[in-house]
Amino acid sequence: MNIYGPPPRMLEKVERRHKEKYCVHIS
Repeated sequence: MNIYGPPPRMLEKVERRHKEKYCVHIS
């Protein structure tokens, strides 16, 4: 299941900023 909404292209930018937030969701 994809937790990320936007495409992988935007993930590159969002991944760095929301990396901490996503880590919490994944945990």
